[in-house]
Amino acid sequence: MLAGTLAFVSGIYSLMQFSFLPSLFWLLLLPFLLIAYRHHLVFRFLFYFYLGFSWSLFSAHLKMNHVLDTEIENQDVILTGVIASVPEIHKDYSRFLIEIDTLIDKSENVLNHPKLARLSWYKNKTIVKPGERWQFKVKMKRPYSFMNTGGFDYEAWMLRQGISATGYIKHSNQNKKLSDTHRFFIEKLRNKIANELKQTLDNPLLGLVLAISLGDRSQLNAEQWQILTQTGTNHLIAISGLHLGLIAGFSYFIAFFIWRHVYFLTQRLPAPYFASIAAFITAFIYALLSGFSLPTQRALIMLTVFLVSILQPGRIPVIQVVCIAAIIILLLEPFAIIAVDFYLSFMAVLFILYL
Repeated sequence: MLAGTLAFVSGIYSLMQFSFLPSLFWLLLLPFLLIAYRHHLVFRFLFYFYLGFSWSLFSAHLKMNHVLDTEIENQDVILTGVIASVPEIHKDYSRFLIEIDTLIDKSENVLNHPKLARLSWYKNKTIVKPGERWQFKVKMKRPYSFMNTGGFDYEAWMLRQGISATGYIKHSNQNKKLSDTHRFFIEKLRNKIANELKQTLDNPLLGLVLAISLGDRSQLNAEQWQILTQTGTNHLIAISGLHLGLIAGFSYFIAFFIWRHVYFLTQRLPAPYFASIAAFITAFIYALLSGFSLPTQRALIMLTVFLVSILQPGRIPVIQVVCIAAIIILLLEPFAIIAVDFYLSFMAVLFILYL
């Protein structure tokens, strides 16, 4: 299984090295490799390699179908959509994600539009809420980034997040709230909890509490960021495997301890099974409330695979558990392979398991 997983991962990685996006016609080779799959071991590895390449190619075309047209970049357009995230409130501006429903130019032509955009609203006191449908006059552009080796690739980060455009809202009478919707229930709940915390915790630690509990780092001031950076603890603010592992671990042992001391409960369901279910539910709820970012999703998948593996009658090799987690993660998001934290996560897991 390890060889097949490495071949699958290599196929996905190979597509990321292209400077252009190949045609979908390359997918037609996959059935021929499937036919040759049983004839020789080499064809098996080649099939897994090309399977990874094909899946990432298909996913890339789906993402590129929603990019912003270059012809309307930096032009005034009217956007209608639903607020899709808890807004980041800064001193002079707010920033949020919006799921676009329609995009209209000056001539009232309906334009092909991206699915998700990241907008900034400068010098405005209006605070939007998740689930609200708004109309804005905006200027947008595709995500661009520097190509410095070793630097942060902003464009790749936006691609992994599914954000196809960035822009800012212009001051206009056309900016108005249209209605409330039932969409983005989790984001509504996160926003409500954040507002409750802001009213309850009126102290300098509010930013840290919001960051660790809800994944909202907009309230951290410059001094706090400097302290976190100088002490090497800034990675603790990004909710990922460490946080989910602690939450799931505490939940597991507490549920296990309580369940095993109640006789009639253990006769119906063994304590390890109940503890694993409790650990998963707790970690899943925490992942949702923290924003369900890509590192959090990846950590939850690895945790789930691990919990399922320990409940199997026979012992499953650790490397097989890691391979299954890697395949599931890359099936859900092939572009995770170009993120540094993807490799750091698996290196950390392997190192911990080795110890």
